[in-house]
Amino acid sequence: MVCHEGDFSGASHRCQLHKRLMSHLGCHNKRWLIFLVLSLVLGTFLITISLPWCCAGDFAHFSSLPVVWNISTSSRHPDEVLNVIFVKVHKAASSTMFNIFIRLSISRGLYVMFPAEGNIHNETTQEVRGIVPHPQSPPFVFNVLCHHIVFNASQVRHAFPSDVRYVTMLRQPWGQIVSAFQYYRDVYPKPYLKHVDSFEDYVSDVLRFEPTDPRQSFTNNRQSIDLGLPPDQLWNSSHVPVFVRHVQDTFHLVLLVEHFSESLVLLKRRLRWSMKDVVFMVSNRQTSKISVKIQRHLQARLLQLSHYDMALYGHFHAIFWQHVQAEGPLFQDEVRTLDHIQAKVRRFCSRSAHSRDCLMVEATSWSETFTISGAECQVLRMTELELNERARHQQVSRMTKRNTMHTLPVASSPCSVDIRTFD
Repeated sequence: MVCHEGDFSGASHRCQLHKRLMSHLGCHNKRWLIFLVLSLVLGTFLITISLPWCCAGDFAHFSSLPVVWNISTSSRHPDEVLNVIFVKVHKAASSTMFNIFIRLSISRGLYVMFPAEGNIHNETTQEVRGIVPHPQSPPFVFNVLCHHIVFNASQVRHAFPSDVRYVTMLRQPWGQIVSAFQYYRDVYPKPYLKHVDSFEDYVSDVLRFEPTDPRQSFTNNRQSIDLGLPPDQLWNSSHVPVFVRHVQDTFHLVLLVEHFSESLVLLKRRLRWSMKDVVFMVSNRQTSKISVKIQRHLQARLLQLSHYDMALYGHFHAIFWQHVQAEGPLFQDEVRTLDHIQAKVRRFCSRSAHSRDCLMVEATSWSETFTISGAECQVLRMTELELNERARHQQVSRMTKRNTMHTLPVASSPCSVDIRTFD
């Protein structure tokens, strides 16, 4: 509609009404536009600040889901060892072993010394701070320690029974260094490795990249540091045999990554656990490997610098096979049985889509019949962080209900009537 100035006709009147209406609608639209923009800005802000809390709520709900791992009473040895301090060594199958020890704790209703936050007690000091409180008044007693810690017996033994067993696992130093370099440069970067172009560059001039404080390093005699080597002794070669002897006098059992099945059977026998206790699925395995083509003299130089770890591994490699030999000629038969069961469990868990599915593992000379449910497959597949949060939440919930030390967790029947077997 076109309006002309000075026109006082009816058409002009209608025109004026139209202009007023358009003016009103224009103001109304502007208000709505301003309101919409402010709403979008405010909404974005609220979502941004609330996202962590939202996720935390979801994760809290997720972590409250029970972790199920059932062991029948008949399969438990009357003298099974349940008080264990397992000292994790970085990049030495520690996440896989963590899963085993947490499952043991859940199935027996044990108390784990959990960090108050995260999955690490310490990595750079020997002090232990911020643990999940024990439900009993001091002197309290935990059963299991299986989180990363720079080991110092005086910091932890007062919180465990006097008969606690000390266990650890070592890895051939070259393999540990290669794995640690890749993980702490590419997956979980540490400052001292962030700007190293390649493993070859690192090996060619190790000391240029290594931190002054060896506790900040995960590639410099880290296995010995984890087991309590004083940093000021790192370059004191005369202290090497003293430290090796100290580890031997402290630990009841030292296992080897390169002989994992033998290690688990030895652990099972020495601690009198069931076969189901030591089944596993590899956790935190790196999917890609760096190409390692190092000149021999550089490799020899790196291993020379890793003198503590080399001495440790050499010493306990010999002791490990002495233990195996002492177990008798049927030991390897049990190792083969474990490997066979492992293959069954892997196949079942890779196919199981429902928590009520079930695999029956028939009795052998080394174990009674047991089952693995789909829900238990989920536990086997859990990452260390996920299992840690859920198990900690489960323990805290049990503590608040004031359950006694060895009360088994209440769980629904793990299997449906559909039981599968794999030959």
